[in-house]
Amino acid sequence: MSGVSRNIAALAAAGLCLVLPSCGQKDTHEKIMGDTLDLMEQFATALEQARDNESARQAAREIEQLVEEFDEIAARSDAVGKPTPEVEQDLAKKFAERRTKILGRISSATTKARSLDEGSLLESLAHLGKSWSAIP
Repeated sequence: MSGVSRNIAALAAAGLCLVLPSCGQKDTHEKIMGDTLDLMEQFATALEQARDNESARQAAREIEQLVEEFDEIAARSDAVGKPTPEVEQDLAKKFAERRTKILGRISSATTKARSLDEGSLLESLAHLGKSWSAIP
């Protein structure tokens, strides 16, 4: 095999590894939970920045960008399947404190953001809610 052919073959193999999930790191329930919490933190941060109508519109744009990532998490979660009761219990223990803190931030920020009554933010919250609820 010539040098050019080897280079092409190597590039093709590398390209396949980028495309095929089996070549990459395997998804686990723990990884998906961690990634979900990372997204929830991004959501909380965006929402906390909504202090007036202008910042609420900016928060809405940031939240809309997260919707696709939440959809991807839902698809990954579906692909991995439902965790066993033991795994579910382990995940609950491992992530309980972080999850509780994030949900507290989201709850507080949502109450403040809704009081602004900025239409684009309210629409973004509804849009994200649909994606979020699709995560098992």
